[in-house]
Amino acid sequence: MIPLTDDYLQRLLQTFLTLRTAKEYWREGEIYWGVKRPDADSVAAHTCCVAQIALLLADEVREAKPGLKLDIDKVVKIPLIRHMPKSITGDTSYAVRIMAEEEFRLLEVEAFNLLTRDLSISCRDEWQELFQEYTSLRGGNSLTSTEARIALFADGLDAWMQALSFSHTWMPAHEEYNKRVYESLKGDSNLHDGLAQLFRQASTMLKGRQIGPKRPHGDIVGIDVRAFLQNLSDRLAARFQPASSQVMQKIQLLKLLQTYLTLQSAKELGRKGYIYFGFKRAESDSIAAHMCCVAWIALYLAEELNRLDASLKLNVGRAISIGLVHDMPEAITGDIGFAVKLIDKNNLQSLEEKGFNRLIENLCPSSQKRLLDLLGDYNSCNSTEARVALFADGLDAWMQVLSVPYTWMPAHEEYNKLVYEKLKGDNKVKDDLAELFRYASNMLRSRQIGPIGVPRRSHSF
Repeated sequence: MIPLTDDYLQRLLQTFLTLRTAKEYWREGEIYWGVKRPDADSVAAHTCCVAQIALLLADEVREAKPGLKLDIDKVVKIPLIRHMPKSITGDTSYAVRIMAEEEFRLLEVEAFNLLTRDLSISCRDEWQELFQEYTSLRGGNSLTSTEARIALFADGLDAWMQALSFSHTWMPAHEEYNKRVYESLKGDSNLHDGLAQLFRQASTMLKGRQIGPKRPHGDIVGIDVRAFLQNLSDRLAARFQPASSQVMQKIQLLKLLQTYLTLQSAKELGRKGYIYFGFKRAESDSIAAHMCCVAWIALYLAEELNRLDASLKLNVGRAISIGLVHDMPEAITGDIGFAVKLIDKNNLQSLEEKGFNRLIENLCPSSQKRLLDLLGDYNSCNSTEARVALFADGLDAWMQVLSVPYTWMPAHEEYNKLVYEKLKGDNKVKDDLAELFRYASNMLRSRQIGPIGVPRRSHSF
């Protein structure tokens, strides 16, 4: 079913290699306003946290307003598709965009067209529609969807949490951007101004710096602080929320923000397995950047499999969500390297399960159920969507390995073989994914393929 030809696979891998550059691009807006380079987010790490926050918030909103028809798959697709062009263009600061907004918009469109050149027409049209919907919302278009607004909420809140983590950044610039996000969130057809007011509440509560990530036992904030924040939350809600958006009061914002802040740590936590086998700390990608690339590869691969065989009917959104969730427990536990897992796999798996349960314990029931289902599917690899995410996980790890010449290859090859074996025997695609993974791994190892725009093979003089 999957055409294992050199030309086909080279084009596919060029796209994957291009997306991975977003791990190394800084978020230049942070640097422009005073953040030092080592402290700035990468584009990929930011995108991951935005998609995760959007996924969790969408469930909270749907739980708070029963009957609301919300497309969760669309919610997680929008942040991933919106930030894809930056893997080619790099990030451009907010200040520079104001000076040449139209020029940068056209540049991103060209980059987007390059990245989607091999997709089916229907898929390309869908992605383009999502991309334009989000960018038009940023421009103040009030006709865009609730899903796009949830993605914008997540984007703005992640940027705000990042800004508040530094003492030496210029806050007026971030506050101005925050106000623009607030204005863009207003006037939703389903939630009216509810999302905008929730965003204002969240921003105000975070600015007090009295909320932190989760601890193993108990809340990170004391009883007095909790009471103060809850009182502040109630007062803000009473002041800013009209009757039409009282649904947002049902969302336990304090507990939700603790979860979001905990997920932020995945931006800074390195992947320890690489370090154990020879990587320097600066060469190991962060957990968040890795999850973003897994979600991107899963998105492309699932769409591509559906294009090649329409009867598969893969749930693309589920494949993406598994990619975003598969390492989420590590926001609490940190990454546990492959070699360490071989020593005591059962106890370490129990540790990850406890970390995950702690992470999601304050989320609404439907969100907890969804996340446990996604993680369980990934660990058991029962569905084709889980195998697509596993393919993406293994391939991203392999590409990272090949970017460092002095790592100990036998260990990575052993892990690669384990991924290959787990990909076999799928109910829908049989051994096709496993063979594609093996073929792709071998082709990448030749180091004759680069990102889009780079010659596919080296030429001798």
